[in-house]
Amino acid sequence: MQGRVRQVGLGLCLFVLMLGSSGTGAVPGILPEFISTWQRTDRPVADGQANRTWMWGPGPLSGPMSEPYLDAPGGERMVQYFDKSRMEITDPDADPGGTWYVTNGLLARELITGEMQIGDDAFEQRSPAEVHIAGDAHPESPTYATFAVLLDAPALAVGSPITQAIDRDGTVGEIREDSDVVAEHYVQETDHTIASVFWEFMQSHGPVAIDGSVEVDQLFESPFFAVGFPITEAYWMHVPVGGEWKDVLTQCFERRCLTYTPGNPEGWQVEAGNIGQHYYTWRYGEGAPGADDSGDPLAPPDDEDLGPPIPGACEADGQAVLSEVIDSLGNANSNSWAKGTGGDWPAGRDDSPTLIVGQEIELVASAEGDCEPLEYRFQRHQPEGGADVIRGWSENPSFSYTVQPADVGEHLVLVVDVRNQDPRTHFHGRDDYTYLTYRVE
Repeated sequence: MQGRVRQVGLGLCLFVLMLGSSGTGAVPGILPEFISTWQRTDRPVADGQANRTWMWGPGPLSGPMSEPYLDAPGGERMVQYFDKSRMEITDPDADPGGTWYVTNGLLARELITGEMQIGDDAFEQRSPAEVHIAGDAHPESPTYATFAVLLDAPALAVGSPITQAIDRDGTVGEIREDSDVVAEHYVQETDHTIASVFWEFMQSHGPVAIDGSVEVDQLFESPFFAVGFPITEAYWMHVPVGGEWKDVLTQCFERRCLTYTPGNPEGWQVEAGNIGQHYYTWRYGEGAPGADDSGDPLAPPDDEDLGPPIPGACEADGQAVLSEVIDSLGNANSNSWAKGTGGDWPAGRDDSPTLIVGQEIELVASAEGDCEPLEYRFQRHQPEGGADVIRGWSENPSFSYTVQPADVGEHLVLVVDVRNQDPRTHFHGRDDYTYLTYRVE
């Protein structure tokens, strides 16, 4: 567990709100100061009164916790993660009724630049996130890191059609000569122009929950509240979605990246991605701070309700479960957290195979799930905590790894993840996983 992250007391983590006459269910685990922000946009979605993307998610991804922030009182601020963002209170003495008392982090900027913000003007440099933004995981899909080379691209002129497209390397080309989406609203602060479909969404009206009742009002009190200013132009990406290749328009703002898929059902054409999940994993690895008292950084997440189905998407009834992982040395690992057998080899770490620097090994995973083809990811766990993604989500169940000089030591830990292609919470980012250890000489 990350030593500098503290979970808030159990009483708050178990806090349950029942929303007056308009609420039809409880929302466990949300910090009381954050509830009204969640309620405004997502309570109507949860209750089936609004047909649109979640802005936060059906429930919290983490418990309330403190994170280092140099300019907050005591050098820490209260935050809580959701699938699609992070809520935070930097100044607890500000007016709780103000629009900006609860904010959501500049997660997209941090993931794209690799600069993790720890104060108003203080940053910790990391690597940009090699995590795909839209559609299924695929080696050709653009990631947050892709957009790093596009931050300084010139703004499109207001009224010009958006026909430009990018590939994973950030190369810009043309994809849709007949695009009816145009650059609509220029933002001087960041010198970028917001695409018409996103500007319309940011200013949209619909059912929102305010003070215990649902009424039609602006989705956001400020159009920039949920997403921030644009930090890139909008680009088309040709990516697989549910196994079908589609053109998806993506634009990254300070806080989130929005996507527009023309063929999606009404209400779901503009969507907010799961940037809260992506950022949480980038910052902490797969071990959820405070989620397991054992302190095991690979402790599995608890089962959870995946939330309401998304129209036209596969619905998983439960977790995808790993059957076996074998390596090219002839070793087999049938353990998995979903089956309650834990990670590592059946005989334990003391029987870890031995590798040498420069040696290449191949891992091949097999699993069962409801939304096939399943997706697999491979990570290298760091001794100091957290994990580096060494091959992102893909339908390819095999992966080759070349042993590095930095791996020399008692235990090289390779993590194998699996998930259904269900576009909801994936049980905190994955369905099941195991890990394999090696001695390296």
